[in-house]
Amino acid sequence: MINSNVELMEFFASISSGTCNSSEKFEVRKVSYSSLIGKFDALGILSRVRPVPKPGLLDKINEELIKKNIPVPKEWDIPSAVAMEKISDSLAKMREGDSNKCVNATEIRLYKNQISIYLHQALTYETFLER
Repeated sequence: MINSNVELMEFFASISSGTCNSSEKFEVRKVSYSSLIGKFDALGILSRVRPVPKPGLLDKINEELIKKNIPVPKEWDIPSAVAMEKISDSLAKMREGDSNKCVNATEIRLYKNQISIYLHQALTYETFLER
């Protein structure tokens, strides 16, 4: 998960000023979008096949998220799996906007912030479980 996180942040850094005036064509970025979406889909599947922790541990994880001012996921199905799926969904929406026209710097910051929240949720959960 750490490598995918780094790759995702590198991708955001590469397009941080927006794609509207970029000399790079969408077809080049499409490869990065597809790779990242596939990686986070795979991480979501891996998260789902692991045993679910005891209910008391979820309360401790929630407390840690609250201490860090990170929103607590409403869906406690398997927190890291839900977060990974939401990352993938957000990237797919961003890719769709980019393919239709472009994404400006503000939109990219908004996507990055949203995805960062999901990453914090997943990493906090996985760290508590030492996975």
